Amino acid sequence: MDPVSIVVIAIFALIAVAALATIVYWLVKALSSLTPALRQRARRSVDDSDADSESLRSRVSQRLARWHRGVRGDNGDDDDEELPPQAATLLSAMPLDSVIVSVQGEVLRSSPAAFGWGIVANESIADSRVSEALNKVFSGQPTQKLDIVTHTPVKYVDEAIAPEQVRLSEDDPSLGTVSRRNWLKLTVALLDTAKAVVLIEDVSEQRRFTRIRDAFVGNVTEQLLKPTKALEKLGDELESECLDQDSLTKYAEQVRYYSGSLNRLVSDLLLLLKAQEPITASDANRLEVKPLVERVVARLTVRATENGQRLHSSVAAGLSVNGQVDQLEGALTKLIENAMDYSPRGSTIGISASAAKEGEGVVIRVVDHGTGIPKEDQPHIFERFWRGSNQEVRTSEGTGLGLAIVKHVALTHHGSVTVWSAPGQGSTFSLSLPAAKK
Repeated sequence: MDPVSIVVIAIFALIAVAALATIVYWLVKALSSLTPALRQRARRSVDDSDADSESLRSRVSQRLARWHRGVRGDNGDDDDEELPPQAATLLSAMPLDSVIVSVQGEVLRSSPAAFGWGIVANESIADSRVSEALNKVFSGQPTQKLDIVTHTPVKYVDEAIAPEQVRLSEDDPSLGTVSRRNWLKLTVALLDTAKAVVLIEDVSEQRRFTRIRDAFVGNVTEQLLKPTKALEKLGDELESECLDQDSLTKYAEQVRYYSGSLNRLVSDLLLLLKAQEPITASDANRLEVKPLVERVVARLTVRATENGQRLHSSVAAGLSVNGQVDQLEGALTKLIENAMDYSPRGSTIGISASAAKEGEGVVIRVVDHGTGIPKEDQPHIFERFWRGSNQEVRTSEGTGLGLAIVKHVALTHHGSVTVWSAPGQGSTFSLSLPAAKK
């Protein structure tokens, strides 16, 4: 094999090893950045978690059954309005939320969380699965155990949840729910002939961690398969004895292309990692918005010129925010690059920053007149690795992490990001951030 081929193979090997090592590093850092409570849950596998939950629910059921047998009179008479002291003490000591329901279906007592999970509404059980389990225990069947998934009613949505996460019923907007689901383990047991208890264990964090982990590993694997397979093919070709100079040049170009793809993927993953911990406002991280926007625009002007496009910025003076400069510049870069990718030659992309009309805040907008985003795609554009249906040749090789990075940077800085878009009319992305504290 000639020296040039050996050098190319060596470069390929170094790039592949470096990229994979960085991916492993990101995975380790991502896991270590989880909150302490989530890390504690993550140490247990889902199977272990399920086994622990099953054991807890069994113990609870046994204790309730013993109390039931011990305090009921021989005639089965009970007070319908008040819980006996033994039951109240037992429930208050349980590390679970609970709902007490009468045989008539009225909720006599409930933990506040049950409303937020969509189980209780208007002093009655709102979930038909729970109602069915209650009917069974009141009719004399054994204690019921069930796993359910619910959605949080709109009126209990935390203000920190981004608007695009709220979905409304087409028939009745008041029936809107949040797409962030709740995974619950329930035990329904009889307290006496007139009352039953619903014990609720929230296992959402464990489930979300598992889903995020599995989705992340699957998506990264998918992103790496295409370039690694191409590089493997290149290695096979370089080892052949009939490789000519033209073929060598062709494969060298492929090495450069796929190395760039891997570099972009790793860079995006590292930027996404940085945008995980909320920013604490201080004098040390106070940033002026105008120079921040100008730096990003200046850096991207060369690429815009090559694309036959124009960047026009308009930033009000005196605006400032608290934040990490690399994260905010990265998020703004992603928004402008996204606008450039989906805009035709000869178009102008507008970047503006102004004070928010309501409240103390700053709004940075990126406006394009490109292809726009189909309505059915808009609820998903901020998801990791999600690619829209309007892909072209120049956008088909993206990582699908750009807008996910923007969303996480916004949330990390206690802000939000929203989009207005229509096919054929373009898109407007608005990054809203709190103004710097005086």
